[in-house]
Order: sequence, then C-alpha cells, then structure tokens
Amino acid sequence: NARVKADAEYKAVRPRVMAEQSYRCQFCGDTSQKNHCHHLDGNHAHNAPENFAVADTLCHAYHHLGQSASQDQFAPENMGR
Repeated sequence: NARVKADAEYKAVRPRVMAEQSYRCQFCGDTSQKNHCHHLDGNHAHNAPENFAVADTLCHAYHHLGQSASQDQFAPENMGR
C-alpha cells in the first residue's frame, strides 16, 4: 500500500530533518521538538529530506490553508508528483 510505504519513509526521515534544522520553524523561528516536518511540495509521498521544512503548529496550518479537509494526499492522482 502506497500510504503505508510513504508513512514509513516519513517516520524514517523526520528525526534527521528535525535535528538538521535544529527543530527550528523555517517560517517564524520558533524552536520546539513538537514542531512538524512540512512537505514543501504538498506531496506526502515525496519524503526526500530536501522536501521538508520544520514548521511550528501555526505555520504548518497556514501552509495547508485552502486544502480541502477531505483531500486524500495518497489518492493515485496525487502520488508521485
């Protein structure tokens, strides 16, 4: 299943990205180990480290404004963009 594979890749890459970016939000500068790893291109199956930016909760939500709450990031037409 593509979603399971993407989730496993994300979980493997996230700690490295968070540490490399010092847990610091790349948008506002907030530093916290509770910050998120934001997919810059919006594709949750693209888990290359360069596709991530650490984002605090508010900045992460801001970058997802306009996306439908029902949008399936793992629908076939959204995979591999």
